[in-house]
Amino acid sequence: MVQASDSAADPDRAVRVYSDGVYDMLHIGHMRQLQQAKTLFPKVHLIVGIAADEETAQYKGRTVMTMCERAESVSHLKWVDEVIAPCPWTITPEFLEEHRIDYVAHDDLPYGAGAGGEENDIYAWLKKAGKFRATQRTEGVSTTEMVTRIIADYEGYVERCLRRGVDRRDLNLSFVGAQAIHAKRALRSFWDSLKPSSVLGVGVRKPPSSSADESAAAPDTREGPGAAAAAAASERRDDTQTERRPAARAH
Repeated sequence: MVQASDSAADPDRAVRVYSDGVYDMLHIGHMRQLQQAKTLFPKVHLIVGIAADEETAQYKGRTVMTMCERAESVSHLKWVDEVIAPCPWTITPEFLEEHRIDYVAHDDLPYGAGAGGEENDIYAWLKKAGKFRATQRTEGVSTTEMVTRIIADYEGYVERCLRRGVDRRDLNLSFVGAQAIHAKRALRSFWDSLKPSSVLGVGVRKPPSSSADESAAAPDTREGPGAAAAAAASERRDDTQTERRPAARAH
């Protein structure tokens, strides 16, 4: 039987809030969720549970970081007061009593385990008992999304590691595989360098010319009274030169 919280009787007592998860590759979505949990009440003692590697692999898939790495990463967050690692995948009344937990904070989506998947919501009984407080997820930010970014540019990240001195064998790459990635990236860089000026001459810039040459070669395209006056003056100069030119001698 879950005991009732005595925070109402003692206003100076911090409300003990528990939030559990995998927290792999700690990111801004995790941080915002824990910040919400910490600020659910004026005074909160936030306890964070870190799922074990074996259970996480069974119910969600393999992790990048070990449980110890994930637990230490979370422990350095300023909102976190206590870390439990490993924590049970499914919260029980006995677990709440043992750690004197008043509320459990998690996003409101059904979260399953074992048979039934998400239909078997492990937080359902907490919601019915009034011991659950919902937090909001950060859309577009998750560990899966971060892993997807890396996989989408796999060769780029492999090349990055190789350039930083990582042994190809640590990347599960053969000698031929590593050289193939090197060659493909070098060829791509070569073609990218040709994009500003095509080999067919499209987009090739003309050599710079002096302003004097440009003004001499450029036709007068001005319009309006000023242009007409300039044309008339030019015609008068031509007529004057014709009148002053000596007549050709007859033979």
